[in-house]
Amino acid sequence: MATANATLSSVTVVWRKSDLALNPCILVTEKLCVERGVTYDKRDVEVQAHNDGSEDATWETQRHFKNKEETKKADQVYSNARYMIRSKCLYTEVGYVCPAKDRKQLLDAIDQARALVDDFNARAKFCSITFRVLLTNINPSNKDGVEALRETIKRNTEALKEAIKEFDVKRTRNMLVATRPVMDILMDGAAKTALEKVREEAREMASQIAEIVRAYDDNIENALVSQAGQELLRRVDAKWNF
Repeated sequence: MATANATLSSVTVVWRKSDLALNPCILVTEKLCVERGVTYDKRDVEVQAHNDGSEDATWETQRHFKNKEETKKADQVYSNARYMIRSKCLYTEVGYVCPAKDRKQLLDAIDQARALVDDFNARAKFCSITFRVLLTNINPSNKDGVEALRETIKRNTEALKEAIKEFDVKRTRNMLVATRPVMDILMDGAAKTALEKVREEAREMASQIAEIVRAYDDNIENALVSQAGQELLRRVDAKWNF
């Protein structure tokens, strides 16, 4: 049976105790709205008025697609366009942020997303997608930007810990990919070192979890209560002091 023997070191939560320094970055505000070619007709079935002024109502809604396949395509293009842009960014409390050094990749992604939307709009008969993107430079000394990043790191590390404790390997690895831009946004060397340690340990634990789960024929519940699983959970609680 698989066991996890690696020893984890404690993680210093530098970003909570000191002023963070940011590299120049870009706040990405995008507006993608879909006119889906759908109408809704609501009809009251029953209305009950009460003496206290409250009211209970039951109604039914009829939905009409002008072209259901085109609506599905509009939703798909909308999702793909947003992903193209957001995949270059880190989500923070104030919105999506991209390291300034990655501006070219971001602009390329915006151009690709815009082309996708424009192509759909040119072909569609009943649906349309509105596409707008605003880029705002964030100064490294911007206090609100620093606090937004601090809250983002806190939220993401707590979410990583939760995913690991649930033995959710896919979620853990997806979060590591989604939060990679924070390493380029952070200028503070000590904070980057501490955060990278968190990320290294998350990757290590994800591999160990996958090994344990495989040993129990992909049964996560059995893996969680196994000796190896319980040992890993104890290490998370003891060592990962976020």
